[in-house]
Amino acid sequence: MPNILTIAGKIIHKRGDNVPGYKKMYLEMMRETEKAINIRIAVQRRCEEIYVSAPETKITVLPAADGERDS
Repeated sequence: MPNILTIAGKIIHKRGDNVPGYKKMYLEMMRETEKAINIRIAVQRRCEEIYVSAPETKITVLPAADGERDS
């Protein structure tokens, strides 16, 4: 699977030749976007690991209050 910078290079070649600084600006945006995506993925994995490593919570079913019924 090609990374985002390879794809960005192809887009720039086709569309960005007439805009001054477009390539630099576009590549900067792609690099920082890719960093943000990778940070989010890493944080999600750490949070998932915390969740699956936690001890199982005991669930207690409480009796229904007067006037309430099971759904």
